Amino acid sequence: MNDATTRKQGTAAAAADTSNAGSGGESDRLAQETDGFQLVIDALKLNGIDTIFGLPGIPITDLTRKLQRAGLRVISFRHEQNAGYAASIAGFMTGKPGI
Repeated sequence: MNDATTRKQGTAAAAADTSNAGSGGESDRLAQETDGFQLVIDALKLNGIDTIFGLPGIPITDLTRKLQRAGLRVISFRHEQNAGYAASIAGFMTGKPGI
């Protein structure tokens, strides 16, 4: 084979890669993106946390739903001192950090 044939084959392969990236590459890139909520959930699971104590509210609703979907138990309180007490007692009893 000569250099011209090799260049044509390389150009055709690059064009095929580009055309595939436009159709499925965009969806693959979006599927691989991770948001901050997922990073928090992964960190909690890596540390063996299975229960979260907190307050309900609009700023935290999305995180709460994602935590529940990931299999973590969320216990909500009306007063943050009670959530803190529950987390400290759970941490004392289980030996895991109370969150």
